[in-house]
Amino acid sequence: MILAIALTAICTFLFVEVVGFSVHRFAHSPKSGKLFRDHLHHHAHAYPPSRYQTEKYLGDLKTSFLPVFVPVFVLFNLAAAAMLPWPCYLAFFVVSSVFSLANNYLHDSFHISNHWLRRFGWYGRMASIHRVHHENVKKNLGIYWYGLDRLFGSYRPSSNL
Repeated sequence: MILAIALTAICTFLFVEVVGFSVHRFAHSPKSGKLFRDHLHHHAHAYPPSRYQTEKYLGDLKTSFLPVFVPVFVLFNLAAAAMLPWPCYLAFFVVSSVFSLANNYLHDSFHISNHWLRRFGWYGRMASIHRVHHENVKKNLGIYWYGLDRLFGSYRPSSNL
């Protein structure tokens, strides 16, 4: 059972990353309609490359992916609960919750000047890589893990590293 739980955790991490990457990529397509318009506001008005950071995060529910992710999260958790044994479902729930929340928190924090996490080198590297995304929206669609960007050729390292 330990192996099944570990495999569920790994697969859940990859699943969450694929969903997040796909939604973020779709948000940069005019075909996504309102999602595109709202996300464009984040890139063009709130955080253009010339003003990547502010003292306080300027986002709100309108420009957040939360209205998209919460229903998707609930649906995937209902499906996982129906298909997986309880210990594996618990692993799915914990991993999907932790990485979804970390994704949202880290993304928003990258745009806050003097955020408390800036004291850590790993965080500064991630924030610099995300800044590249604000300079070229087709690059670095991940937030804390860029494995899919590397796989699909959309990764670009920061010149600040």
